[in-house]
Amino acid sequence: MKGETPPILQRDDRGTVAILTMNRPAKLNALSNELLAAIMEMLDSIELDAAVRVVVITGAGRAFSAGADIAGFQRHLDAGPAEAVAHFMRPGHQMEYCEVQIAC
Repeated sequence: MKGETPPILQRDDRGTVAILTMNRPAKLNALSNELLAAIMEMLDSIELDAAVRVVVITGAGRAFSAGADIAGFQRHLDAGPAEAVAHFMRPGHQMEYCEVQIAC
């Protein structure tokens, strides 16, 4: 629909493979708090889906991901190392323990 914002993360299932596409091409798919939360929420639901065996994470546009969206994390960085780790590093570490295989 016109004027509707596309989802920040899109899921496309192809058999036993779930393809997650980060959809922030204007920001080179930089990882914001919102995008990390969407990825973690999607992975939580995929873990409960017995039909999915593999997750492929890709990026829309010309880049997979530019990395952390520093502007979005600045307030956490300013609050100190513990705050920065809690809001950026921890979600990344949680992906390591996902019950399905993840390919980026």
